[in-house]
Amino acid sequence: VLAGLVRVAFIASTPASAPLSDMAEYWDRALYLFQHGQLYPDSWRMPGLPVALSAAFIAAGHASLEAARGLNVLAGMLATGLTYGLARRSAPSGWAAGAAAVVAMYPSLIVYSNLVATESLVIVPILGALVAATYPTYRGACALGALMGVAVLIRPASVALLPAAIAAAVYGPGTWRLRGSRLAITASALCLTLLPWWWHNYDLHRAFVPFDTTGGLNVLIGAVPSASGRWDWSAVSQLQRTELAGIDVTTPAGSSLATARALGHIARDTRGWLALVPAKLTGLFALEGREQAYLYSIGYFGSDHEDVIGWWAWGILGSFPLLVLAA
Repeated sequence: VLAGLVRVAFIASTPASAPLSDMAEYWDRALYLFQHGQLYPDSWRMPGLPVALSAAFIAAGHASLEAARGLNVLAGMLATGLTYGLARRSAPSGWAAGAAAVVAMYPSLIVYSNLVATESLVIVPILGALVAATYPTYRGACALGALMGVAVLIRPASVALLPAAIAAAVYGPGTWRLRGSRLAITASALCLTLLPWWWHNYDLHRAFVPFDTTGGLNVLIGAVPSASGRWDWSAVSQLQRTELAGIDVTTPAGSSLATARALGHIARDTRGWLALVPAKLTGLFALEGREQAYLYSIGYFGSDHEDVIGWWAWGILGSFPLLVLAA
């Protein structure tokens, strides 16, 4: 209830701005699915969020930002409940309730409830997979694989859960035969969940595309001579005008060509590329908020909401006291 209330309150205080950039791509694909009853004719974005959004549109009877925001509110409530369930597996109820309260009130998760983005939704299957991993049974293994597959379909970086899934199956109780069976069930459930997307991609491109085709462009952005180790919105436009002119990077061939050109840059200046590694790693440990700050700076949350960004910024700083001290 707390998670739902704070998200609804935030949404009510901000305008219904049209999706842009990545959000617009997810929106367009969800709208295509809602209107045509089938997946979009490319592999540029994973289908998890568009499918969930189109389901929200169907429930609402029409495509609307309100339906998308409602989906995020529901996801926030589910994430809060799953956090309690996961924490309860290893801590008393009071500590588990505290963990759930942190997720319910965490500033960035509240702000994301206003955005057509994967961050709010992907947390639900990730937490569900972690809960399933604590049950050393065949049903738990099946749920773990399926939920991990759903998380990957929403956000491909969720494949980072794979080592945890393997550890849960291999190091759980029982004989090695039982552990091997759990691992096989987890892997089978994962593959079966991803199979419709793989078939869609093969039907389009006659090639195996395990995730999506965004990888080549992203690798090239971080390998060109002008790369600084940090993301720059203008880098994409510059690449499309120069190295990628006339190349459709939404296709596997275009993505592979972008990757090949990135590897070429790395081979020609390996030392310079390695020099960017510290800056890239620093980004992993930085305080989050780049996207929200950017959206605020262009008026996405309205022109008179300085109090919102102030509350959010202080909330982020307060959530990471050790990082603030280190800075």
